[in-house]
Amino acid sequence: MENFKTMIKLNIKHQKLEITETSYLANRSHNYLKILFNFNTDDWADKTKYCIITDNKDNNRLFIIEDDNSVVLPSAVLKGNYFKISAYGVKDEIRITTNQIRIKLAESGYTQDITPISDDSEDVFSYLLEQLDSKVSHAELENALSHVPDINMILDYVNDNI
Repeated sequence: MENFKTMIKLNIKHQKLEITETSYLANRSHNYLKILFNFNTDDWADKTKYCIITDNKDNNRLFIIEDDNSVVLPSAVLKGNYFKISAYGVKDEIRITTNQIRIKLAESGYTQDITPISDDSEDVFSYLLEQLDSKVSHAELENALSHVPDINMILDYVNDNI
């Protein structure tokens, strides 16, 4: 099952590559973003088409543009705050190229150094109690709690004095 989302639509007319549609793009996505090319002129019709994607550290990656005119964006190029795209087509001794365009990426909050925590409040409560038990003896805890006023005592005081 494909989970790809076409987020960038590019138009190619002869040698001019331009963005026709793009969504808000955040970096560090994986197996989600797709580029869709629209070849508007016949000079591309019989060519094998390639896409060069350059990350923000000038590492180039070459991809064959699929029969449906798409390329899945690799996560390796989605680590910085932008990437660049260009295309070219080849047949026999003919090569047609395009200009390179730059696409901005917003900073995501994702990092691989995340320690997951359960959303279950009972698990969080149990964890806190375990941590408390490991630091404080039950006698110390009972002594500390004995100094906490009873809620009824507090309410009586408020009612009597206000």
